Amino acid sequence: MARLILFLLAICLIAATVTMIASALRPVVGASQGGPMSSQFRKIAYLALFLLMMGLTTGLLGGL
Repeated sequence: MARLILFLLAICLIAATVTMIASALRPVVGASQGGPMSSQFRKIAYLALFLLMMGLTTGLLGGL
């Protein structure tokens, strides 16, 4: 039963990640051009940071 729950949780996380990446890559209406970092790359950077933190806390990265 635990495997089923973990599998469904993984599917939900993958779907949420794909949705966030797709929305980050979609052009934003009225966004200002310029600045040190555009909002698209900022969202991708936050997503990568979140995945890194989740990997470290679950032990998938860095060993146990």
